[in-house]
Amino acid sequence: MAITSELTPDDYNMAFGQNLFGFSGLGPSESKYVIRVKDGVTVLSDLRQGPNPAGDAIFDIQNVLQSYVSPSHYWIEQLGIHDQDPSALQRNVPFTNSELENFGYSLEYGTETGGVYTAQQTLTGFNALGGTKEYYSNYWKYLDYQPRVSTEFDQCYSTTVTRQANVLTDWENQKQVGTLQGGYPGAFMSGTDYVLQYNRTTEQHLTASFFNELERTTNQPPTPAARSIEGFFITVFNGATQIAQTFIPNIVKNGCGPNVNRNDGNIVTDDTLVCTMGVGPSNLESMRYYLSDSSAIQFYSLPNNATHYYVTSHSSTPITCPTIETGVSDDPLHMPIRVDIVENTCLDYEPLEFSWQNSFGFRDYFVFDKKQQQSISVGRNDYLDSPVDFAGDAVSSGATYGNRGYTTYSQKIEERYLATTGFMDDATALYLRNLYQSPDVRVRLTNKYAKPFDGVFFPVNMLTNRWNEKNFQKDKLFQYEATFKLANNIKSMRG
Repeated sequence: MAITSELTPDDYNMAFGQNLFGFSGLGPSESKYVIRVKDGVTVLSDLRQGPNPAGDAIFDIQNVLQSYVSPSHYWIEQLGIHDQDPSALQRNVPFTNSELENFGYSLEYGTETGGVYTAQQTLTGFNALGGTKEYYSNYWKYLDYQPRVSTEFDQCYSTTVTRQANVLTDWENQKQVGTLQGGYPGAFMSGTDYVLQYNRTTEQHLTASFFNELERTTNQPPTPAARSIEGFFITVFNGATQIAQTFIPNIVKNGCGPNVNRNDGNIVTDDTLVCTMGVGPSNLESMRYYLSDSSAIQFYSLPNNATHYYVTSHSSTPITCPTIETGVSDDPLHMPIRVDIVENTCLDYEPLEFSWQNSFGFRDYFVFDKKQQQSISVGRNDYLDSPVDFAGDAVSSGATYGNRGYTTYSQKIEERYLATTGFMDDATALYLRNLYQSPDVRVRLTNKYAKPFDGVFFPVNMLTNRWNEKNFQKDKLFQYEATFKLANNIKSMRG
């Protein structure tokens, strides 16, 4: 008996939350509905159930999907930072793809009658990101994060952005660019446009994740090459003066893709659905990149006199169009990112940089730069030994003052930290809520470790298990504290 697919998630969804498939068509019989979650031709899960009282069946496959997504690479915070170590080549480039954070799958469905399975149809094109959504929703508002492009009927049929997308972050510090001090790239934005604004010192890190696949309008489709992010501009200012502008192509050799070379127009895969770029000042120090698949290595560094800079994503456009970069649209695909370079405050503590898995499954950041405290917690497993050496010479076998009684057989040593924020506003307090409830937190301990580990984000376990809402209305001036321990204990010898 043929069955009908009545309910599916959107093509893009979150793994942590409802992912419902619903079917109808079976009568009161011994037949069962069957679904198979597949990766290519490989069957990952086979689920079966009989018809419910309405004759239908509803499957929630979120538990299956959650097994195939994971937190970002352990080195993602150092993305772009040049390292001579050959084992660090993955992170020496500007971008990385979403092979860990996204899972692409298909769903085959059919029936089982008398123990025999009969496949009916396969639904394809589903993606599950490793983030969360409302528990009551079967859908994620992906259109807020996927750019849409169309064709402008001008002389060159240029690509135009008809829906600018948000960056995959919980940070919502959006500022109208005309209200900020210093210049902005007038070719890409006007003073009424909004940017996502961050403050960072030259030593600090930041990555940003961008939905890579573009929605192409059907009635006015853009050039065939406009299917993914073509690349990123880094536009640098000293005050009101633009002092540098560099275009970094989004090609496979630079870490994401799917284009091998510029303007290839390759189809986005599940591994390249999202591109993450190192955009912090430290990430842009001697960052290496390639202009094409066959080009020599290029190196990029922020100018020493930079006061702020913008990172903007762009699509392909016909090469006959008069744009800043040939074959690249001037319209930003996502909300531009502005990073203001701030000075270290000598009176503050050495800052601790936090990185955590945000609600989209990618990384967010915050710097705790006030009071901090390091402590060591030791748990000892002691046993009482005799001070007499019973295996020694009978004449000299008596105990001496140096013979140990209680002896330490093993130790559990935990390295713990207390970190404190500065005073903050209401929006930042809400943003930090995501840190306290994140399952994957990493911290850069700055001066606690010598090179090359001074720039490493170590995995930690949060010991603070409560976040209390604070705001100006009831708290006036307020701060937050976070207590954590390193996820790997200090190794100890035996006594």
